[in-house]
Amino acid sequence: MAITKEQLDHLAKLCRIALSDEEKTRLGGQLNQIIEFVEQLQACDVEGIEPMAHPQEGVTLKPRRIENKAHTEGDLSASAEEIATSKKFLKNVQHPVTNGQIEVRSSLS
Repeated sequence: MAITKEQLDHLAKLCRIALSDEEKTRLGGQLNQIIEFVEQLQACDVEGIEPMAHPQEGVTLKPRRIENKAHTEGDLSASAEEIATSKKFLKNVQHPVTNGQIEVRSSLS
């Protein structure tokens, strides 16, 4: 089963992406390869084979621990001042820092 041009156009519309004719050709070929591979997998006889949680026997997956760094008030104040003095903000928006708080004033109002 190959993906049709209409299906590819519909998929691009759902994804809200614009594709050139070259991109449609390349993407269509890649999707067709994926579909063919899935069809090959579906054709395999797996009757009597027990499902596995992992391809290697005896492997237990453990959740990763994420280190949670607590920020001090001084860290946050320094970050606020750095953000406030950054040149990345719009010129018409001023961000003065008072006691670690950012006050936003705009010249548009």
